[in-house]
Amino acid sequence: MNGKPCKFQVALVTKSGTAFGGIVTLDSELKDYKLSLGDLKLVKLVTLPRPYPTFLPYYFSDSRSDSFDISNTESLQVSIGPGIPEDEFQQQHGISIESIRVE
Repeated sequence: MNGKPCKFQVALVTKSGTAFGGIVTLDSELKDYKLSLGDLKLVKLVTLPRPYPTFLPYYFSDSRSDSFDISNTESLQVSIGPGIPEDEFQQQHGISIESIRVE
């Protein structure tokens, strides 16, 4: 959306609230990008809506080391932030997603 590559995280969230995801780097061109299910790792789950009072944690980290089972997938989490170097946090980031599919 801003003419430069952007990293974002795609995660599949299981029924138990465990998130398994990976980083995808989008170029400025429209094409298919792939992330292998075998490459998904345990990642933090964003707690939405934002917890109140605000001292409650924004992320839910599941310390269990369950293996990923696609049949337990309940939702999809897309996050801009993971994988981005800290010195680039204040820059503008934007992505445009036409579709996400599991094959």
